[in-house]
Amino acid sequence: MMMKINLSSQELPVYLLTDNDIEQAMGDKIEFLKELISVTKMILSDLRPYAFDKISLYAKTSDPAYPTKIRAMAGCYGRYSVVRSFSANEKNRQMGRRRSNNFCVIYDNETTDIVAIAEGNLISDYRTASIAAVGLDAVMEEDYTVAVLGATGSVGSAVLQSLSALDKKPRKVVISARGRSGFSSIKERLEDYIRRIKVDLNVEPSESIEGCVKGADAVIDLISMPKPIPLVKEGMLPERVTYIDVGKNALDHEFAMKFDTYVFDSVELRKLPSPATFALSIRTMLAERNFKVIEIGDILTGREKPGDMTLITVLGVPVVDAAFCQIVMRKLSLIA
Repeated sequence: MMMKINLSSQELPVYLLTDNDIEQAMGDKIEFLKELISVTKMILSDLRPYAFDKISLYAKTSDPAYPTKIRAMAGCYGRYSVVRSFSANEKNRQMGRRRSNNFCVIYDNETTDIVAIAEGNLISDYRTASIAAVGLDAVMEEDYTVAVLGATGSVGSAVLQSLSALDKKPRKVVISARGRSGFSSIKERLEDYIRRIKVDLNVEPSESIEGCVKGADAVIDLISMPKPIPLVKEGMLPERVTYIDVGKNALDHEFAMKFDTYVFDSVELRKLPSPATFALSIRTMLAERNFKVIEIGDILTGREKPGDMTLITVLGVPVVDAAFCQIVMRKLSLIA
């Protein structure tokens, strides 16, 4: 049962939504994701009507080697605005905890009231997945194969479900993981994961990154690492490929220079000041100096075409956060 609290500054109560509440509201996830992907396509096709922004900083901790990254992203969709705060510390991995945590505050633009405060981990995962799926769908023709690197995390699950929700589904999805995680082999871990995920896709396991990406028409890179490590190098991918980069640290920089087209979900987001990862900083510099830079929306609307070697960097447009929250709130009958 959802909790409600009363704030002294406003008359209406504020709903507190856990990830469990949000998952319950999603109901049939494939149908939910079909709607979210449709809305995401509309948003990315023309970002000009939407307001969004972000701030980012590093907070000092007792261990100087592990500062906590703090980010807030705000986006408006319809009558409601969402501010999603994000905190991450790499030390959490060593402690067996989730690396990052997200919370969302949902505002009514007309009254300025807070409508709800929501756990934001599912929102972040499915927002990222829907943008990646829309980017893939914009570029791919029929009968294509996809490699998903780092597929066993929470974003990986959301991505596979989102691919299953596409009208133009991939013919085959090959997935990889970086470790055994208690299983006797990576293959055993992936086979167990495939049984549990239950998506309407032809999913095959691969014990190596090289095997996973071999012959793929597209790669979705979800590998999360604190620093750049060149795991995907020149010679591993086909001569014609679309690389959708979410993790941003596994693609070799030298190889990245040889892509012919740079695509972002939002060009404006990459320009906003933030302590971006070294990998993204280098990529932005290269894009500004040497390569054509376009948005996913340019491909969706036919204004531009992808190249033979297309690199799509997913930064996470916060307007999609707001759209996700609005769909959830509607399904919970908390808004009209």
